[in-house]
Amino acid sequence: MAKIPIFTPDFRTFTQVYPYVQTENELAARDTSGKLLPMSYNRTADIYIDVTKIISVGEFFDTQLNEFSNECRSLIVSGVAIPIYVTDTYASIKTILDSIDCNDLCSDS
Repeated sequence: MAKIPIFTPDFRTFTQVYPYVQTENELAARDTSGKLLPMSYNRTADIYIDVTKIISVGEFFDTQLNEFSNECRSLIVSGVAIPIYVTDTYASIKTILDSIDCNDLCSDS
């Protein structure tokens, strides 16, 4: 039988993070050396995502430090207009995505 391009949903729990800029006061986000403070990643919640809808995973760029964060990854999910940020490792998410097999497509019968 022919295959249709729809995977059986495969929901997994990830730890969603809500990065935000830390500020010492309302005027500046600088420590005593004058360096910008890093983003904070301590606001988290579980999120349940169908991994077959994940289009890509990438590192999160911390604009405060002008470098990629070790604490946060961005997921691009089909049907969602903005990235979803998670604390799960790039390697663990990539392993899940690599395990998705086109032979698991639903059949039309």
